[in-house]
Amino acid sequence: MRLRAYGILCFYGVVLVNGLPRIADASLDTVMNWMNVGFGFIAAACVLFLLAERKDAGHRSRGEDTAACE
Repeated sequence: MRLRAYGILCFYGVVLVNGLPRIADASLDTVMNWMNVGFGFIAAACVLFLLAERKDAGHRSRGEDTAACE
């Protein structure tokens, strides 16, 4: 559950790094640089979600109750 929470926080980070420079009326170069940082947050979120799924699949393959893990 913790990995998914961090993944969701990464999506909030994407919104911030893409929105704040535009609200602040920053230059195009600044907006583009922060947009590239946003792609890093998206990649981190994808990795965290995949790790969470892999961890849950390991619990299911061993026959553990997933409801008890949450």
